Amino acid sequence: MNSTYTENEINRAKNLLSSEFFRADLSTLQTNLKSAKVTDWALSLDATSIMETIKNYDPEVKLLYQNVGVKGTAIDGFDNVNGKSTPMNLTDIENNVWEVDIYLLKGKIKFRSRDSWAQNWGADTFPKGIGRQDGQDILIPEAGNYHIIFKIVTGEYEFIKQDE
Repeated sequence: MNSTYTENEINRAKNLLSSEFFRADLSTLQTNLKSAKVTDWALSLDATSIMETIKNYDPEVKLLYQNVGVKGTAIDGFDNVNGKSTPMNLTDIENNVWEVDIYLLKGKIKFRSRDSWAQNWGADTFPKGIGRQDGQDILIPEAGNYHIIFKIVTGEYEFIKQDE
């Protein structure tokens, strides 16, 4: 993955950071986060609302994920193996598409980022659907080898059963 930025991207970031309105919104957000109670943990983890605020000033900004995986009883359980997800491979950087070939048991599964439940996606449909933040566990009705595709930008996912 390319971790460098073009001169145009750097200049856009500088312009965004020098915007009086953007800086005021960030300051308000920082104040709100500092004053949030422990029970307001969702506020401090809500990257979606932060991204919406940023996109108001620069619609081309994208949230890039560097680590997406799957976890659940269809693999090795939700909380064992040191909490690690089975990693997926980033196959399309521009559209943030992740894929993996994996053997799944009959059970449940979710997508998540950085081996954390703070950013996870699920839904109630199989083999295709639209994953939503903190959505339901995806039920895997039959064990087998699957090719899984997850498009974070749209939330679309698909489990394609492979011939055995």
